[in-house]
Amino acid sequence: MTDALRKEWDSIIRRSNIYIYGAANTASRLYDFIKQLGYQENMKGFLVTNAEDNVHELCGLPVSDVRYFNDKSACILVPHKGVYKKQICDLLESLSFENICPVGQLIEKTRQERQERIKLDHEEVGWESYNLKSEEEKEKDAGMREVILAVLKDGQPDFGGLEPYQSLEVIGLKGKRPTAYRINEYGLGQILRKQDDVLDIGCNSGFLDISIAGMVHSVTGIEYDDSLVKVADLAADYLNVSNCEFLVGDFNDWYKDKGMGSKYNVIFSFAIHHWLNLPSKEYVAMIDQMLKEDGYVCFESHIYGEDAGFDECYEEFLRRGYRVACEKIINDDGLQNRQYVLFHK
Repeated sequence: MTDALRKEWDSIIRRSNIYIYGAANTASRLYDFIKQLGYQENMKGFLVTNAEDNVHELCGLPVSDVRYFNDKSACILVPHKGVYKKQICDLLESLSFENICPVGQLIEKTRQERQERIKLDHEEVGWESYNLKSEEEKEKDAGMREVILAVLKDGQPDFGGLEPYQSLEVIGLKGKRPTAYRINEYGLGQILRKQDDVLDIGCNSGFLDISIAGMVHSVTGIEYDDSLVKVADLAADYLNVSNCEFLVGDFNDWYKDKGMGSKYNVIFSFAIHHWLNLPSKEYVAMIDQMLKEDGYVCFESHIYGEDAGFDECYEEFLRRGYRVACEKIINDDGLQNRQYVLFHK
């Protein structure tokens, strides 16, 4: 965090009597952030409009009804923006609170600064081979990048848009999620073997698959967006990667047609389960059917703490006897924390 941003926060949360308006995820995340800054002792609780409809305790602190709260000199942090912020501030003013502090914009500024810092740090990983290329090679790579970006512009995929969702460091292409950093975070170098066949469910542009292709026997990527598969094929051909196959289609249809009869050593499911519209138990059963004994499932959540489907899948893997070989929280893009679990069959 920059010194200027830290001073802005210090000027607000160094007060000794702080309450956060709200009792949901936004409020709890703000409390966690205040703890990180070392001001948790200044936090006294949370305020809500109707205590009967909310939890009575959050993060170990009381949740009180703002209508019956008597300490009008308390500092009330409002972590919302827009119309909702105005409604809350108007309510607090009508109840004669003296120290109302809207911090929604400051939270957004902090998030953006953190995102840029994390992204810059993570983008430095995996660029060694590209940086060692000659100017002639880099010029050729630049031409390939233009081709890829043109396909994305024409196809307008849901994930990534005009900026690739995944990076491909070997040709100098940046993306929203840095591929080389993710490979390190997932620990793929420790589990992938030359004889392994890998399945990637929802492979997007296939850049992660292309990047690990040299570690394994084969990679099959399933992706419903044909423009992303076109990009994956272009990149694989350009880099002379011959052991990756990218297929266009709905995962459920592919599974019924071919998947249930196929076997893989490793299966990737990176923040995709929500978009498949499958019951959690059914999805895990499909993965289990395709995974060889002693195989691995690399399973990633959507937003950490807000993904009930991930929790259901997690429990189903355990019920089926899978062992958790690795579990961690990752944040590769500076935007979202995601939970990553490596299951071993």
